[in-house]
Amino acid sequence: MKILSTIFKPALFVFFLVICSEVFSQEDKFVITGERLTLRSDVLGEDRRLWIHDPSNGSENAKLPVIYLLDGDFHFSSVSALADYMASNGLSPSMIVVGIENTNRTRDLTPTEADPDHPYSKDGRFETSGGGAEFMKFLETELFPFIEDSYPTAPYRMFIGHSFGGLTAMDALHHYSHLFNSFVSIDPSLWWSNQSLLNQIRDENRKDLYKGKSMYLGIANTISPGTTFQSAIADTSLRSEHMRAIIEIDEFLKSHPENGLKFGSKYYSDDDHGTVPLITEYDAFRFIFDFYRFDRSEFDDSSLDKYLAHIRLVSKNLGYHVTPDEYMINGMAYQYMEQENYELARKALELNINNYPSSGNVYDSMGDYYVAVGNKDEAIKSFQQALEIEDAPHSREKMESLKAEK
Repeated sequence: MKILSTIFKPALFVFFLVICSEVFSQEDKFVITGERLTLRSDVLGEDRRLWIHDPSNGSENAKLPVIYLLDGDFHFSSVSALADYMASNGLSPSMIVVGIENTNRTRDLTPTEADPDHPYSKDGRFETSGGGAEFMKFLETELFPFIEDSYPTAPYRMFIGHSFGGLTAMDALHHYSHLFNSFVSIDPSLWWSNQSLLNQIRDENRKDLYKGKSMYLGIANTISPGTTFQSAIADTSLRSEHMRAIIEIDEFLKSHPENGLKFGSKYYSDDDHGTVPLITEYDAFRFIFDFYRFDRSEFDDSSLDKYLAHIRLVSKNLGYHVTPDEYMINGMAYQYMEQENYELARKALELNINNYPSSGNVYDSMGDYYVAVGNKDEAIKSFQQALEIEDAPHSREKMESLKAEK
C-alpha cells in the first residue's frame, strides 16, 4: 500500500451552499472542506481515489471519529457539510469524512454474485458482481491504516451507504460489525441475490449479536405516491421487490431487540430513491448521537459538574475518552465570573489548562480571572504564558496595560 499522489482540488462551500469544484480558495469567505488523493490498493489491484474532510485544523488535541462514505464522489460534499453543521450545533462530535470514489461499483458493493435468472440480470449488467469481501478487506487492511496513520482519528467509525452502498452497510453490520461502531443504510438493495442477506440476518439472529452497535435505516417510496407499508407488502410485482425487502428487514430488526442493536428507521413517503439520502443522513445523526447534546438552557452552580458527567456519558457511548470541550468550559468560567462565583470559575479554568496546555486561550482566560479577583501580578504572568504560545494582540494589550498601572 502506498500513496501515489496528493491532489489539492478542494470542494468549497459558502455558508450552507456546498459546491463540488476544482478551484482554490481565494478569499476568506470560502472554506475548504476537502482534499482529493489517490491510494494504491494491492488488495484490489488498482488505484482508489478518496475525498478527505478533516475539520481538526491541525489541532494537537483533536481526536475525531471517522465517517467512511460509499459513493463518495456523489455524497461527499453534502455529508461533510452536514457533519460540520451538526457538530457546530452540539448535536454530534466533529468528524473526519472519508469519501470513497467508485471504480467498479457493482463489483465492490455487492456481497455475492448476481442471480443470473433475475430480470435485472438479463442484460449482463451485473457480470462483475460479488466482490464485496475483497472490498471490505481493502477497507480493513489498507484504507483504515492509512487514514489512522495520516489523520487525528479517534477509535470510532461510522459507515454510510446508499442503494448498493446501503446493501454493503447492511452486510457490514452482519458480517463485519467489528469494523464499525455505527451504520447508516439508505434505501438498501436488499432484493439482491434473492434476498440472500435478508435471509441470513433472519436465520442467524441471536442474543447480543450486534451489541454496542447502532444502525439507522432510511426507506424511500419507490413504488408510487400514497404507497403505505401495507400496500407495498401486498404488491407482489417486480416494481415493489426493492421496497418489500427493506420493509421486511425493518420489521425484523424492530421486533428482535435481543440482538443488542440500537436500531432506528423512518419511511420517507414523499422521497424516492434519489432524494432520500440527505434527509436520512440528518435523521441518522440525530438518532445515532442522541446522547451527545448537552442542555445549556439553565446555568447554575451545578452546571460544570453536570457537563463533566455528560462528557463521561458521551465517552461511554462513543467507546473512548472524550476531553471536555475547551470553549464550553471557557464559556462557563466567564459565566461564573459574571456571577462573582470565583471558586467555580477558577476550577473551570484550571481544568482547561490541564486539558489544553498548548492553548494560549486558556492562559489568557486565566489572566482575565486574576484581573477580576484583583491579582495583577498573577494576571501578568498568565498573559505572558499566553503570549509565549501565541502572540495574540489582545493578550499583549492586556498585559502591557497592567504593567503600565504598576
